[in-house]
Amino acid sequence: MKKLLLVDDHAIVRSGLRTLFVNQNLFDEIDEADNGKLAYELSKKNDFDLIIMDVSMQGVSGIDSAAKILKFNSKQNILILTMHDSDLMIKKAKKMGVKGFVMKSDISENLIKAVVNILDGANFFPESLDEFNPIEILNEREFEVFKMVASGQSLVTIAENLNISMKTVSNYQTSIKQKLNLSNPIDFYKLALEFNLIES
Repeated sequence: MKKLLLVDDHAIVRSGLRTLFVNQNLFDEIDEADNGKLAYELSKKNDFDLIIMDVSMQGVSGIDSAAKILKFNSKQNILILTMHDSDLMIKKAKKMGVKGFVMKSDISENLIKAVVNILDGANFFPESLDEFNPIEILNEREFEVFKMVASGQSLVTIAENLNISMKTVSNYQTSIKQKLNLSNPIDFYKLALEFNLIES
């Protein structure tokens, strides 16, 4: 029996993906999660052949959730599905052990192809660019905090979502400002927008 976990905070997206995979008859069982925390809990209790993970969700992002799942089970197949055409995101996903990356705008062309590749033991990534991105110098946690600040989340909300103290979040923010020469949240927003990490 092949099992799939769909992770997206929009019910209509999960419903559409479920219908697609039911019609393709690729999985015997399909579970759903509307946030990264629930996805992590389900991944600890089930053996999924594949987890399809959205990036932009309320609270903890799909990238951070994927990292947590892979830390618990490094062999878990995860496919990132996102609306953000970000070379940095692709590089981050590859580095952490994600098996594939598909843009939501390319679902009709690439999603089934990517799923079949991953189930057959291969990876599926779009060609990435090699130009330097200054955000690459951030470590994984700094990268996550950077995206949250850039998207307008308060330090209190970030601390709650990442389950760390306010002081720790503040320290990460200071470190990010120093590494990237940023002064305020507007600078975070502009840089994230420039490299397609958030929507305008």
